[in-house]
Amino acid sequence: EPAWENFFKQFLKKSGIAAGHLLHVRCVRDDRKYGGKNYPKGPPTGKKKSPTGRKETDTLSPEDSGAWFEMMALLRELGPEEASFFVQRYRQARDKQDRDAALFLCMSCGGPEANALLIDALRNPITPEEGPEQLLSNLGRADQWEAIGVRPFVVNDTLASVAWEFLNSADAKLRAGAADLLGGHPSVETAGRLRQLAGSDPDPDVRMSAISSLGMVGDQTTLAYLRAYPVPDDDTRSQFESTLQSAIRRLEKKYPS
Repeated sequence: EPAWENFFKQFLKKSGIAAGHLLHVRCVRDDRKYGGKNYPKGPPTGKKKSPTGRKETDTLSPEDSGAWFEMMALLRELGPEEASFFVQRYRQARDKQDRDAALFLCMSCGGPEANALLIDALRNPITPEEGPEQLLSNLGRADQWEAIGVRPFVVNDTLASVAWEFLNSADAKLRAGAADLLGGHPSVETAGRLRQLAGSDPDPDVRMSAISSLGMVGDQTTLAYLRAYPVPDDDTRSQFESTLQSAIRRLEKKYPS
């Protein structure tokens, strides 16, 4: 199960905030679509109901398959124009769980405001439990975003420079998280640095994160590199093989022979 899918299910089990945020956006969109007055950007009040029949504060359960598909459909609809709403929700959140939900949804929107929020969260953690190591490890890989139908988060140059700094950390979790993040920043320089990590980093998780991101940002040269990649003959072999095959398939679709 992709990391984000499980991550999001946990939100739904613990709190209705993520569902409430998304349904608020749906209500706003429905209101505009049907010619009504735009809703204020404040927190959901529970008094407004969309033409679909759901209230802003309705919660969705992962055990309800219909509600789950509705949630995923809402996620796929998010765009940069909604990011400011989730930035506001992040700033007003009362605890880590609510901030995590708002940050995830903001990143699902993408765009400059989402990049700026993530930079701020990485540079200025609100609690020790929300430091860059923990935050990046929770973000998941770019290919996992695709797996649940959410557009991969596009990393701008400013955020990429922060990730590049983290690649030099002594903390393997931080390096792996930075490598995951760079899967959203396609460039020749990024691909080259990820190849270095994939080939020489002492930590297997970092190497696998680099391989996964190479599948997102690599070119035909990268494809040849991954096909010839030496899989370690130890207890990580199956994980490496799975990660490699996923990255190779993605590049083969992009560069069919």
